[in-house]
Amino acid sequence: MAVLVILLFIILGSIDIIPLYRNKMWREIVVHSLFMIISLSLALALILGIEIINPTDIIVSIFRPLSPIQS
Repeated sequence: MAVLVILLFIILGSIDIIPLYRNKMWREIVVHSLFMIISLSLALALILGIEIINPTDIIVSIFRPLSPIQS
């Protein structure tokens, strides 16, 4: 299953990056690649059953002491 996801990301990334490369849009290629790597790592973590930290929990723990209404 993980191999299938990796192949799918390679195919989709190639389809997206080829026009960017032809137009010499280097910054866009870097940003696109960064987002693809992040999404690939999250997809592989979900497939492999690795628990992913919920960002909402971190935000709540930071702002809860600052809140005037304690819940």
